[in-house]
Amino acid sequence: MLTSQSHQDKTNDDNHNDNSINQEEQVTLNNDNSDDDDDDVDDDETKRIIIRRAKNIVLLTYEFTYSPFSGNGILARSLVKSLLGWGCTVTVWCCRPSSSNSGDDDINNNNNSNNKNKNKNSNDNHLTLPEISQDSVRRNILQHALLQANNVVCTIDWSGAVAYRSLESATMIIPDQTFRLYLNFRVYSLGITNNDDNTGNANTSGSNDDDDDDSRINNRRAWYDKFEYKAMKDADVVISLSSKDTQYLYGIQEKFSKQEQTQQQEGVQQLVGVQLHEQPAIIKKPIEIVLPPLRQDMHRFATKNGTSEDLFLHLPDSIQSLISMVDDDDTTTHLFSKRPLITCVARQSPEKCIQRFVAFIEMAANTGILEQLNLTVVLAGAVSDLNYAQQLHKRLLRAVPTAIIIDRFLSPFELGAVFAHTILNFHPPSYDAYGMTVIEAAAFGAPTVLAGTSIGAYRLLGEDACIQVEMVADNENYNNSNNDKERNIFSHDSLNTITNFLTECKNDDMIWKELSLKAQEKALGWDEESYGKQMLDIIDKYSLEALNSAKTRNTIVNLPTGEGKTLIAAKLIEHHISNEPSKKVAFLVPTRALVAQQSSYCRRHCRLSNPDSPAPVVVQQLVGQDQAEWTQADWDSCIRRSHILLGTAAIFQQAFVTDKYIDISMFSLIVFDECHNACGNSPMAAVMRDAVAPHQEKGFDGPRILGLTASFINGSMNNIEKKRREIETLLLSTIICPDVINRIDDNRFKFISWSKARDAAVHKTAIENHVTRAVQYVEAIKEITKAIRNCTHVFEELGCDALVFYIDKVIVNQINVKARHLKEQVDAASVRLADRMLRGIPHLKLELKVLCQGLEADPVIQETDSMSMKVRCLIDLLIPLFRENGSGYRGIVFVERVALVSSMAKVLNDALTSFMIRCGAVAGTGSQNENERQSQLDMFRSGEIQILVSTAALEEGIDVSECAFVVRYTSITTTKAHIQGAGRARHPKALILYFENDPQLERRKEKALNVAAKDKSLSLTTQELQKAATSINIPFDERHPYPFQGRRVIGADDQGEVNVFNCKQIFNQYCSMSLGASIQPKKILFKYEWTAGGRKVLSMVRYPSPHGWVTLSYIDFKSFWGKTNFDPIFCEQRVKRKTTLEKEEMCFVYMVVVQLREDKFLNSHNKVNPTIGIHVRQNCPLDADWPRTIAINNRVFQSENML
Repeated sequence: MLTSQSHQDKTNDDNHNDNSINQEEQVTLNNDNSDDDDDDVDDDETKRIIIRRAKNIVLLTYEFTYSPFSGNGILARSLVKSLLGWGCTVTVWCCRPSSSNSGDDDINNNNNSNNKNKNKNSNDNHLTLPEISQDSVRRNILQHALLQANNVVCTIDWSGAVAYRSLESATMIIPDQTFRLYLNFRVYSLGITNNDDNTGNANTSGSNDDDDDDSRINNRRAWYDKFEYKAMKDADVVISLSSKDTQYLYGIQEKFSKQEQTQQQEGVQQLVGVQLHEQPAIIKKPIEIVLPPLRQDMHRFATKNGTSEDLFLHLPDSIQSLISMVDDDDTTTHLFSKRPLITCVARQSPEKCIQRFVAFIEMAANTGILEQLNLTVVLAGAVSDLNYAQQLHKRLLRAVPTAIIIDRFLSPFELGAVFAHTILNFHPPSYDAYGMTVIEAAAFGAPTVLAGTSIGAYRLLGEDACIQVEMVADNENYNNSNNDKERNIFSHDSLNTITNFLTECKNDDMIWKELSLKAQEKALGWDEESYGKQMLDIIDKYSLEALNSAKTRNTIVNLPTGEGKTLIAAKLIEHHISNEPSKKVAFLVPTRALVAQQSSYCRRHCRLSNPDSPAPVVVQQLVGQDQAEWTQADWDSCIRRSHILLGTAAIFQQAFVTDKYIDISMFSLIVFDECHNACGNSPMAAVMRDAVAPHQEKGFDGPRILGLTASFINGSMNNIEKKRREIETLLLSTIICPDVINRIDDNRFKFISWSKARDAAVHKTAIENHVTRAVQYVEAIKEITKAIRNCTHVFEELGCDALVFYIDKVIVNQINVKARHLKEQVDAASVRLADRMLRGIPHLKLELKVLCQGLEADPVIQETDSMSMKVRCLIDLLIPLFRENGSGYRGIVFVERVALVSSMAKVLNDALTSFMIRCGAVAGTGSQNENERQSQLDMFRSGEIQILVSTAALEEGIDVSECAFVVRYTSITTTKAHIQGAGRARHPKALILYFENDPQLERRKEKALNVAAKDKSLSLTTQELQKAATSINIPFDERHPYPFQGRRVIGADDQGEVNVFNCKQIFNQYCSMSLGASIQPKKILFKYEWTAGGRKVLSMVRYPSPHGWVTLSYIDFKSFWGKTNFDPIFCEQRVKRKTTLEKEEMCFVYMVVVQLREDKFLNSHNKVNPTIGIHVRQNCPLDADWPRTIAINNRVFQSENML
């Protein structure tokens, strides 16, 4: 309920609008929203299902139920409908003339189910605040709404903010945590021109008292600006409609904030008698721009695909009488016959500068262009100034006697029909907060002539979807005379731009059609649903519970995919960059594919704290080989120029620990994306154990830790509570799981039943026999033999045609890609393996050819179907889905093994191309070329391909909002895979289809995981978190890690660390680079023996040096380690799958690398000393003999102290 404390200008203006309303228009609105009731209910239900975060919202607005107030009332109703659609509870408190009928029946009818659930309360009788205090029913409704959880109060325009302050003074209880959003739909002072006097009427007096006019105008602007400032000061966030409004509102904040602070300083100075020299602090509330949506009724009408007859019949009678209806099937009719109107649809008031449209028509009529093209001029809009309108009507009819003037608001159907017949719409003001009719015209394919960036709607359309011309400023004085100043308010240059465009369109109608299609696409793409989502995004951006938690303590945010985890990270990054500008942020992701995506997100959503000109942050992407050769100088430069370092966890592990080019103390925040990957000895876990924990154990604070995940468990669901404590311990954090409503309901998960072929087992055996023979004749390289053995899997899942394609086209390509990927790795072992794989390809090709010949000659295999029953079932499923949903429909098919990816894409393309459905393939970094992979993703996002077949590579983090289905074609083994895969389906009506797993069982596991994440009783206590850094840190010993004093002495931590977990990588890299050759350590560098007890042990390790081969034996090993207890070093989480022999190798190699550091063959960053290479290669032949073998006592590696 708003008070009547609004300025008289606004009241008078709206009363003019009231007189222009007729009952027919209100009925039309209601009828439009009653069409297709079943579809409406389904759409509403879908929106409630995909709710991100249910909120209780109280909306205070002057204009709402009586729609012809202005575009502001229509926009307020669009806002409410969009929020209801996202599952919010909305209580509207508004004004309405008591004699009018409600104009919000479209909302009431459209949300009957919401009313039953009290999702909308509307209290709109014209009561003053004293009456509210006496009306207990209305007062209780509003008080109840204000006390709800997740409470948000939205005030529209300064009048709504006045009402909010009045409620506070009326003893209403407003909780402290209430989030306040101020929506500025119109900057009133920007709309004040010399055309208005202080009552909102045109200045028709002919007065020349310019000084009095300027003074009156400035006073009015100051009056409005003061209320705007108070509204912004009360709010947490401000919403505006355009860049110009935003700039002006920031100016108001600065102006009045300075005045207030100066007055406060002067008061203090008078009180204490001391001159204060501090500059007053400027209060600047953040301002976000949110463009109004195309309202729902207009969107439905524009996309209804009605016939030309339907549209014609909705035209006002005055227009029907002057133009002819065109047959849809008539392809010979020219564009200007189908669209004979040139329109201006706006309220007929001075601030809309209708006189500019009239001047344009006068000038155009003089050129003859209107008559040549047989165009009909239409001016439509309610009259708010009768004298002003009457003078313009006379001028317009004098210039074009056939012009049609409609002095009322058009109903949605009428407006849509007019724009569907419009060749060009004209929006005359040089400033407009938005200009909704510009977008409504675009929705029906009618491009608009407008002033450009000073019109809010231009931000949505852009320069390629409208005609931008120069509009003379609106401050020309309008009067009764026909003087030159009045006549020249529209330039000849602008006139020529428009007439040239129309002439070109007459000669080539494709020019107009291209502009029309671009305008229509942009207008229809921004609807009420998108509008509501952005509003909730902004509310979340500034008020998230998880964000507030992360600002004060280390936090793991456990939220479903698409619920704003990355937004929380972006806002926390902003917070830390603003509060600790000298420090940086590290953002760790598990895959290279996520580096580009998250970098782009951070650049879009993170801004430096400068309200006047918020600058984007500088993000340095760190990916693989690019940083492998970086020196200390390179890292120093990166730190200096960047705010955020964003890369794979492996790079940070190398930089923080092994190389020690960067130090934890340089960072205020570390973000672990998909932090469930921080387990075992993974790079994320190593960063915590070997970099963060030692730093904190020395007594240093920070950095703050933020983990992001949709499933905090990365493996089986056994011991959920234990695993929750493990990840909280490792990340030194507390899990927080905010309440959200499930985006995808259970009924969206479906099991697909299918049957195997009758002789499937016989056929499988025949394939296995051929595969076994082929494996015997290729080189014994794991990657090659595995690829061949996958032939059986491809045949079982896809059929014979796919198997032939896999053998002929896929296997060799995958081996090539894998080898190229391995050659990019830093460690020598990977490079060696790549060389072996490449050398084996020629022989592999020959054996694959033999395999194909064998299959073709086998009568059992020739009896098999070309496609498996399973893939036939998938194809039969997809065809009707695409028929029902159209070409924009798209989705992902997940498979377990990379062998299926390209083969399935081939099968689907063969089967679906005739239906205009294209399929692409995406695999992991090591199985597909990076450029090809990115190209496939880009085409999927753009809609060029409609189906992606992928391995688990797309499960985590990759976002495509249009993804409408996910198929789990093969079985999954973890709840994480279920959650992450389902999270790719972002479309509101998404389907998740399972061919192997029981979806309801997976959902139950997901819910159990969610319950564990929400259970605060499972969180580590403060004392447990304080001890966690010690528990996850490798305990320092006299011999481990190296440097031996590095983890306990402050100032001794500027050297790269050597520990049992990174020593092999350091050793392999040293040997490869110093020898200048790829080697196999276990054949050339390691010597194994068998103990008397029959156990294989490592007895010697040798390494190259400038003086020749140096050999260290088990005696050296025993001497080095002494009586060290290895149990604390090899903590259970890091060595779960390590054998005793592997642990012995790690300890042996550690001793060797320590010796290399001591001898200065490795520098302090564990890099090879460049001066030793030539001497090593001269003195260390690869075929050198080992020294005499020494017998090994069985007790050495079996004793209590030695592993």
